[in-house]
Amino acid sequence: MSPLRQIDAKNKIEHKKNFPGDVVIIKGEWKKGVTLFDVSDELEEGDIIIKGANAINLDTKQAGVLIGIQTGGTIITTIQNVVGKRVRLIIPVGLEKRVSCDLRKTSLMINSPGNKGLRLIPVEGEVITEIEAVSILTGSIAELFAAGGVCGAQGSIWLSVRGNREEIRKIEEIYSSILLEPPFGENIKISI
Repeated sequence: MSPLRQIDAKNKIEHKKNFPGDVVIIKGEWKKGVTLFDVSDELEEGDIIIKGANAINLDTKQAGVLIGIQTGGTIITTIQNVVGKRVRLIIPVGLEKRVSCDLRKTSLMINSPGNKGLRLIPVEGEVITEIEAVSILTGSIAELFAAGGVCGAQGSIWLSVRGNREEIRKIEEIYSSILLEPPFGENIKISI
């Protein structure tokens, strides 16, 4: 095994120890260790799958999910349930994942025979970025006006939020609580 692959394998093992994987909630109870594949046959209309995306085109509201395995992973099972059983799909995706390309055309290119690496599948569902989240949680209106920075602001986004006093108070409270949250994976150790 090459040194690079050895590093990657170690990181994956450490990551799996700290990452809960799928979060399956049945009647308000988190079923730890249960995956989407375990409950797929039991899903029915009215159930909800929340599946993140790796790309979002804000103009077209297209979302895209990367696929790393030949069987298609959880997104293929998700699509089967959304289309076949009319399960609701909510796609939370951060604005840092925005792209300007047509994800359908890009997926045709990326998924072409002879290409190597990850595949991409455009996905239809209820796309929720920080913009929609602000509106849902407070009733205020958010607009993306900048992104990025230094000293920990790499990958960040800057929103302008308009609303009445109560809506602005709510969003300030929500963002203050988010700022206190430790970064995801902070406890994951990566050794080289």
